[in-house]
Amino acid sequence: MRKDLIIQLQQDQRSLLDLLEAPSRVIVSTTQIRPTNNQGKSGDYFINQTTRTIYGPKISDTEWPEGINY
Repeated sequence: MRKDLIIQLQQDQRSLLDLLEAPSRVIVSTTQIRPTNNQGKSGDYFINQTTRTIYGPKISDTEWPEGINY
């Protein structure tokens, strides 16, 4: 399971390099559990420092992927 998550992170990083532009921002929170679908835009990341969870890159302007604990 953990190995699969690491492989997925590596694959996501490679696809991030294919973007024409860098993500517009990384949203950091200590109080908000997960991002809402209306936050950010495609390519953005959301980091919850309290739960140590990273979401992203955002799949579309209205959908975030599941978070991964770090």
